[in-house]
Amino acid sequence: MNREEYLNDSQVSDFIEWMRLRVSGEEAFSHSYRMRRSKKSWNCGSLWEAFEKYEFRGRDFETNERELGPQRIQIQCAVSNQDNSKFVCAAKGILKWGGVTRGNVSRLNKLGDNALCTFYESAEFLKPSSADTLQLGNIRYMNSGWTKVYSLMLDGFPIYDGRVGAAMGYLVKKYCEEKRLRFVPDLLHFRWGEGKSGVNGPNRNPSSGSIQFKKLRHAPSGIRKWVECNVWAAWILGEMKDEGKFDCLKPHLRLRSLEAALFMVGYEIPGQA
Repeated sequence: MNREEYLNDSQVSDFIEWMRLRVSGEEAFSHSYRMRRSKKSWNCGSLWEAFEKYEFRGRDFETNERELGPQRIQIQCAVSNQDNSKFVCAAKGILKWGGVTRGNVSRLNKLGDNALCTFYESAEFLKPSSADTLQLGNIRYMNSGWTKVYSLMLDGFPIYDGRVGAAMGYLVKKYCEEKRLRFVPDLLHFRWGEGKSGVNGPNRNPSSGSIQFKKLRHAPSGIRKWVECNVWAAWILGEMKDEGKFDCLKPHLRLRSLEAALFMVGYEIPGQA
């Protein structure tokens, strides 16, 4: 299934219009929780406010972008020049920024001179404009670390980690409840992931009653579904990144800012754990 086929699905297009109103601010979107580590209360009355209150590792959106901007340039230049050593260096910097070096840096080291080739070939299948979900089976690496690397390699490809997946699932759940749907449409089945605290951390499972969402899996058998969810998110968010106040941002920051809003929403989700 390519981008046009996916977006033209009646259930997907209806969800996009529903979500577009929440992104533009024409319909309210309220969310709140208490952060476990800092004990601070967090809330938003819109997705734009969720973006404004973005925080990652104690830093706001602007501060994070000042770090990511050079890394984006570095990794894209490495790909353009087919420079494996610079690619590995850039990828390690991105993993360090994301706090996801464990297991991933050693994987890069094991790939050695094949690292750039391996990720370049995968990235070609992930380009939102040409991706086809039937051709994602050969992608070998995807987790909360690699999605960050792909996101900086590619234009229009958001980071899709457990929190973003939880937020997408939560929005789909609210859509299903409002539309009185008993089950999650197959093409809107966004998978979620637990935080590092596992079941003892904040709930990120948006499931409730008959509205059920499966969990992201790191095992090889779960890679294809993770990749598929990431591509779906790229297609959906790409349709609404210019809505409301997000349109006031620089074009290259709009998708990233919407992803950041979802990241904040997905810290904790009300629902059936």
